[in-house]
Amino acid sequence: MNSAPKLNTFQHLIGEHQTFLEAKRIAKQFSLSELPVLITGKIGTGKNHFAHAIHLESSRSNEPFISVNCSTHSEETLIHELFGPNGNTGVFQKAVRGTLFLDDVWRMPASVQAQLLKALDSDTEKPRMICASADRSVEHTFRQDLFYRLNILTLTLPELSERKSDIPLLTQHFLSNSGQQLLIDPSVFPVLEKHAFEGNVRELKNAADYMATVSSGGTIQPYDLPPYIRGTID
Repeated sequence: MNSAPKLNTFQHLIGEHQTFLEAKRIAKQFSLSELPVLITGKIGTGKNHFAHAIHLESSRSNEPFISVNCSTHSEETLIHELFGPNGNTGVFQKAVRGTLFLDDVWRMPASVQAQLLKALDSDTEKPRMICASADRSVEHTFRQDLFYRLNILTLTLPELSERKSDIPLLTQHFLSNSGQQLLIDPSVFPVLEKHAFEGNVRELKNAADYMATVSSGGTIQPYDLPPYIRGTID
């Protein structure tokens, strides 16, 4: 469980590419609703950050935002985490006035799906549900009736490869948060833009952290890039 103490407002979501700005626009509209949200996107595209931003922009912003990753728990511990030992002391109840964010939701075991559906169908007060998955399709083991309860407002986040023009902006943002006064030589950006970044923004942040650590001067140079990226230089 993660109560997400760090602020992730829409202002903290960095990017100027049209696909990213459109995702932010839609997410801001979703924050005005109480309907469930389903966020899809590859690893590292910022699903948790978008979910938290939607919460902070909503009427529930002063209430808890609780995050649970469904893929990191066994069937038994996930039931205990969500509903508690007696069905009313888990995070589903703790987030009842706020937002419950379920990451990797399609990994949820069938027995937990049944209990979640029962809780959502009850007449009691419920949390705002935001779910996320790296998959764009439902696995065959997921209940269709629960899927259609969760899949109402859908948001797909773009991969970094779809908004490569944001790489310089994001890199400078991450370096500015390193606690050092660092510049970056323009020759670094073409090398970064050639890299696939299958880990998306998360992988780019890792690269920026590496460069900030190994740089011996005030300006980042191509030789400060991580070796696996630097190796792509022609």
